Amino acid sequence: MYLKIISELGNIDELPTIPPILVQLNKVLADSSSCAPDVAKLIEEDQVLTTRILKLVNSAYYGYSRKITTVKQAVVIIGYRNIRNLVLTAKTFDVYKSCYRKVRSFFDINLLWKHSLGTAVIARNIGTIINYSNKETLFIGGLIHDIGKVVEFNCLSDYIPDIFKLVKDNNLSMWEAEQKLFHISHAEIGKVLGDMWDFPPVLGNMIAYHHYPHLAGEYSQEVAVVHIADYLCRVMDIGSGGDNVISVVEDNAWETADIPLDKVELIKEKSEREIEEVLTIFIT
Repeated sequence: MYLKIISELGNIDELPTIPPILVQLNKVLADSSSCAPDVAKLIEEDQVLTTRILKLVNSAYYGYSRKITTVKQAVVIIGYRNIRNLVLTAKTFDVYKSCYRKVRSFFDINLLWKHSLGTAVIARNIGTIINYSNKETLFIGGLIHDIGKVVEFNCLSDYIPDIFKLVKDNNLSMWEAEQKLFHISHAEIGKVLGDMWDFPPVLGNMIAYHHYPHLAGEYSQEVAVVHIADYLCRVMDIGSGGDNVISVVEDNAWETADIPLDKVELIKEKSEREIEEVLTIFIT
């Protein structure tokens, strides 16, 4: 399957590469002797990244009671794992922007970013409701679940008109249009990128199976959360996944995710406020 996907992608040189800052950050975090100033120094070499991270940690979304004025403070307060996730969030935005010109005649890539960020916020809020131990993992899973579409837009740009024509003329989902054109989907393509970026298995499964969480095995709960967050984001009309189709939630997904149905409106209301807050940091 990997060989099929790689051969279908064609222009492999257009595949988004893992941001160097993430490679360097992973090395620093893997070093048991590293400390907050080491991590902060690495991040501060990128002024745009520094500005975004400080805006994020000081936003109402994170809700810290005191102003965080330096990256070192951010590292100490929110921890190594969460600072890595913030860097990944900021750099994922740059990956989305990379295909803006290739699709702008057919689709505003900012809408896909808004959908992805919306899914991420909803997934994190679901994590709070169900007392999931690592809500930031759910956030990142929601953020990158559609990363395969960005790969398609970069590597299969000749097909972009055909994809959107199929979607529009036949009221298809992106997934259905991809299957007709490529016989593979953005989920499978995104999984390849996730492996290239050395994502942990839980994130790889969120990308690969976000349409079919029952296939995710030991990660079925996490994938079911992203599956439902994706659905709620579409129901709330936040951004766009590239089509107007609202997929049906898979059988047993609510039970697998362990989401109380009487909390859904609360999740939606809380998420709507927070999504607008976080979006202002990236899209002005």
